[in-house]
Amino acid sequence: MIAHSIGKATRILSYGADWVRYRRTDDTRLAALVQALRSPAPTPVLQQVQRERERLLATDHIIDMEDYGAGSHRMSAQRSVAAMARISGASPRKGRLLAQAVAYIRPDHMLELGTSLGLSACYQQLAHPTGRLVTIEGSPAVAAQAVHTIDSAALTHTTLLVGRFEVKLDQAIDLLEHRIDYAYFDGNHAEQPTLEYFERCLPFARAGSIFVFDDIYWSAGMLRAWRRICKHPRVTATIDVYDMGFVILGGMQGRMTIY
Repeated sequence: MIAHSIGKATRILSYGADWVRYRRTDDTRLAALVQALRSPAPTPVLQQVQRERERLLATDHIIDMEDYGAGSHRMSAQRSVAAMARISGASPRKGRLLAQAVAYIRPDHMLELGTSLGLSACYQQLAHPTGRLVTIEGSPAVAAQAVHTIDSAALTHTTLLVGRFEVKLDQAIDLLEHRIDYAYFDGNHAEQPTLEYFERCLPFARAGSIFVFDDIYWSAGMLRAWRRICKHPRVTATIDVYDMGFVILGGMQGRMTIY
């Protein structure tokens, strides 16, 4: 199943990054979100994040990881900041999609599980500077590097919490005044924790909130989690861009696949 999906996506991706395939829908709001994801991300956002990325790529400092999630198959427990920026940080493609989604819905209350080096926080916060972003990172050593990124990018509305997601999630929700307009789940690529975080965040989402799940085809477990989330009664629309999945809660109807 996974191999078939990867092969299918590889063939589709060969048509180019802007090629889109999805089912027809009469819902103008869902169509507007698709158009937003296909549109160019704000140039100043991309330029500022690229400066932060280049700074991190030039940092050879070695840090000791504490990985509470499923981990990376390609990296050891001791990693250089530069290696993390190349492999673990939000890629330009993913970052662009995150920025486009945030710029479209302009959420006032944003949650991120998995700060890493802070690049994804930059994409999201800079796309809507007046929104409140609370991001959680499990590894203190990685969080220390993320603090530099957040400070360097002047993300004054971003709060970084350090600790295990299941421990810090309630505090994050309190800081967001018990409302989640937008959430990005990236940091534990395991089936059961992903489902648990989704369920814990659901009561604080409104109609029209968007939840984004990273690496939905990363493993068989993640694919099962994604498919269960898609079938949840509160989920009214999903968008699959292969390496990420977008879930819309209420207000829209449809299922789309975008590569």
